[in-house]
Amino acid sequence: MLRDEKTGLLSRSGFLFLTEHLVKIAERGGHGMLLISLGVEPGEGLSAEEGAEVLAEMVVRGYRGSDIKARVSDREVVVLAIDAPSGTARLLTDRLRKSIDGHNKVAQPARRLAASLGVAVIEAGRPHSPEDLLAKGRAARVAV
Repeated sequence: MLRDEKTGLLSRSGFLFLTEHLVKIAERGGHGMLLISLGVEPGEGLSAEEGAEVLAEMVVRGYRGSDIKARVSDREVVVLAIDAPSGTARLLTDRLRKSIDGHNKVAQPARRLAASLGVAVIEAGRPHSPEDLLAKGRAARVAV
């Protein structure tokens, strides 16, 4: 299945399939990309599934239609920003931080979202596998 039933985002298999092709295009064409990795952290607020659904809504609203958005596990959502230079990483992550902060300011304590966020830079001309990108994004995560 290429789509996640709960969020409508790409599933893990859909993300891996599409990203493999896009990475080859980026390597060949000299385009940079950014992988933004979001994880739902255990806490007293939303469950992993509920948190992933909230993150999915945030990435759908906050990113371009041409960016690849996927739910790659029960508690992980990623965005592959295509043709995005590394200098835009802060702008793209600040957008998510503001969305999470805004959600938590109005949410009841039991509905607050605990999340972590990381960015992996995909440099043009360097080979990467989709699994490597996911691992780099996870390794770069910090609490939001």
